[in-house]
Amino acid sequence: MNQDQPVMDLLRQATSKQHDKLEKTPFFEALQEQGLPIEHYVEYLHDLSIVHSVLEHKLSTIDDPVVRLVWHEKLRRFPHLQKDIGHLSSKDNWYVGPSTHESLATVDSILLRFEESPISLLGYLYVLVGSTRGSIQIGQWILEAYNLDASAGMSYFEYDEREVTMNWQDFGQRMNEALQDEIHITQTIDAAIECYNHMEVILRSIYPRGDDSTFIHVTAINPEAGNHPIPDDPRLIQAAICAADRLWKKYPYYEFRYGERGRRFARSDCAWLLTLCNLDELHLKQQADWLAGVLASRGMPTILLQEQFEILHDELASSNVEGNEQYEKLLVAAKFLREKRTAVIDDERRLKLSVEMSLKLKEDDLMTWKNLDTIIFSAVIDEKNGYKNALSSVHDWLNETSKVSEDLLTVVNLFMQKLSNHFEKG
Repeated sequence: MNQDQPVMDLLRQATSKQHDKLEKTPFFEALQEQGLPIEHYVEYLHDLSIVHSVLEHKLSTIDDPVVRLVWHEKLRRFPHLQKDIGHLSSKDNWYVGPSTHESLATVDSILLRFEESPISLLGYLYVLVGSTRGSIQIGQWILEAYNLDASAGMSYFEYDEREVTMNWQDFGQRMNEALQDEIHITQTIDAAIECYNHMEVILRSIYPRGDDSTFIHVTAINPEAGNHPIPDDPRLIQAAICAADRLWKKYPYYEFRYGERGRRFARSDCAWLLTLCNLDELHLKQQADWLAGVLASRGMPTILLQEQFEILHDELASSNVEGNEQYEKLLVAAKFLREKRTAVIDDERRLKLSVEMSLKLKEDDLMTWKNLDTIIFSAVIDEKNGYKNALSSVHDWLNETSKVSEDLLTVVNLFMQKLSNHFEKG
């Protein structure tokens, strides 16, 4: 390796073979000749969303000066993909193509590198940022094939030559400055080659394809959800999404803390909850208890899971899905969590104490942070019930975030302390 050469030149030279193979795939040949069905283009956007969502999230969490010098928020392309998919695909379409399996294999490689050599993920970023550079040509093909524009289906493949060129030059400068260590350079080149190989397999899985072998998959709800099971009935999935959104709206805390990414996981997780109804009652309660502990340690007290079970049951009860009696188990799980909490303090006493907190809040805080008292109450009780970090995960975030006013924080901390003292005496 000639270390006197800029890293971007080394990457281009090392991946030229893989780049050429990618351009010559039947997918891009058909796109250029205006023979690629639009559903295959949408499938490609979905696959890219799986890869981008995971890669961009992982890069944003790497606390390393090399990565920090290269990665910045303007490099995010996942929102553009979501916008394009939303325009081209119906909102209740949960079907994906077989290339999804290849996209998930790509994600597995990304996650492995994140654990073993996180800096090497810059090689994946090189390939995907480079794909937007190629959008000058690809964008023109898409425009001619489907009569789309940036506001309607091709936001990801922007083809403003001046803007694309400036972004690529800035990225190249950052890469050349950041990557100086020979080991890091070698690992990054290996990752770039790996990414190109994955992308070729994905494209060949999309087109040509002999049959319409689509299937329902959780990544159609949440590209970052991985490969966990969900029901294969679109009506059940829609009910789960409505249930997740209802709980999200009831507790603004969700949006403040977890944002849009959290909303996607709320939806995909809620669809997964339906699969618990296949368990017998004992294992259902064990699974609910385990999940409650996991969520509580991440800032979501158990009352939220309890209410999610209840709201999900309510959505199903109002739907026309056959075999609704199976989903009565959702209420069994909700009752189990409720009784575990009310064994510490009943709801009547809880409400009285909550009113005390609410009366001390300013009207703006009360409206903005609706039902925050319920979350705090549950976190304190969860801690007493043995759910590790249930209280600290809520307390610490509220005290560290800039989204909470000083007045609200004062009331919250006093309320938490009062509750903790109450249970210690009781």
